[in-house]
Amino acid sequence: MRHFIRQSAQVLPLTALLLVLLVAVAGMALDSGRAYLVRVRLAAAVDAAGLAAARAVTRGEDADSRKASAVAAAGRAFRANYPENYLGSVPLLGAPQLSFEQGRVLVDASASASLPLGLTTVMGFTNMDVVASAQAVRRDLDLALVLDVSSSLAPVAQQVRDAAVLFLERFSPDTDRVALVRFAYGAVVDMPIRAGQRGFDRPAMRRQLAATQFSGYTNSAEGLWQGHAQLNSVPAAQRSSLRVMVFFSDGVPTALASRFGVAAPAGCDLAGVLISDIDGSSVRGLWRMDRQEEPVPGCATVSLSPQALPRYYNAHGEHTDLPVVGGTPRSVGATPDWTNVNRAARNLAEAMAARARADGVHVYTIGLGPELLQYAGADAESGSDMLKCMANSADAPPRCRQPSQPAGVHCHARDAAGLKPCFAILGAEILRLTK
Repeated sequence: MRHFIRQSAQVLPLTALLLVLLVAVAGMALDSGRAYLVRVRLAAAVDAAGLAAARAVTRGEDADSRKASAVAAAGRAFRANYPENYLGSVPLLGAPQLSFEQGRVLVDASASASLPLGLTTVMGFTNMDVVASAQAVRRDLDLALVLDVSSSLAPVAQQVRDAAVLFLERFSPDTDRVALVRFAYGAVVDMPIRAGQRGFDRPAMRRQLAATQFSGYTNSAEGLWQGHAQLNSVPAAQRSSLRVMVFFSDGVPTALASRFGVAAPAGCDLAGVLISDIDGSSVRGLWRMDRQEEPVPGCATVSLSPQALPRYYNAHGEHTDLPVVGGTPRSVGATPDWTNVNRAARNLAEAMAARARADGVHVYTIGLGPELLQYAGADAESGSDMLKCMANSADAPPRCRQPSQPAGVHCHARDAAGLKPCFAILGAEILRLTK
């Protein structure tokens, strides 16, 4: 009997010890599972915070305000992705660290969460610290904003200006390069891209947009030419990894620039712009291709030769990859009548956009107004279809879709109220590509 009692006395402490160990092991398993869930949630929240900071670093008028915007955006994104008191934890987001490297913005974000332990406390541990970190990289960007300022847009001029200003707010004046181009009869580079340094003068662009007047016909090809030329003015070794042209118009092109066969007056056989009416009533010229609406001095009215249209676009030297006579997808004759000028203007717009895309440029287009959805012009085509072809968008007509080239996005605004949403959609898509 005494022997049995002694054995029982020895078993009880051992059993108690085993129970403590079992509780500790169970507690470790449960707390490790909770810690894993916290770690996963924390990592996702830190990723979101870093991306939000990278997007928000463009907002503000100086470096300090842009940094404050990034920090505030990181905090909002973190809180949105990490619920308060998640599994009883107490999170802490560190201030994002911003650095700039050859046009890129690097955001280092980190956070920790103190997790109170459950059954593991029997081993003397009360809390577990879970940490997570992430780095978001915003790619460098070269962008040309090409805006139609023809007379048909005069009634909604302020809405166009406002939408363009909000669009520019999305980009970093410290690291992104931006050119501003307007076009009507000809194209004017209001703000050249900074070929030798990064950044752009956003306040100056706002002032320029506020002062822009709307007049003239629509020479889309010249706007595209100047937008592409601005992007290519940056030396090849210094170009950004992402190059974009955003093109806005409310109508189909009705004008083109080149050197035309001029019978009279003498001295007018120089590069200028021919204008065709959309209804086929007339063809007029010559207008300056580097001004919004200004005739070539002494050549406001010219007599064209019977075969006046050139074989290739030659406003800036002859370019055999940009045919005028012949051309595709619309056959163009050399006679300077409304049909040929109208077709050539459309062909050149699509060809110049394709030329830019072949050079690695992403082309995005915005169209305004119900007229773009209607069928008009020499071949009864939809202006919206042409803009889709220029963008090489997923919904572009099969005749122009080129899968080997960068795909862009086309957004159609039925009225002026849709301009800001369209510019916002394109801005978000561009920023998505910078990640």
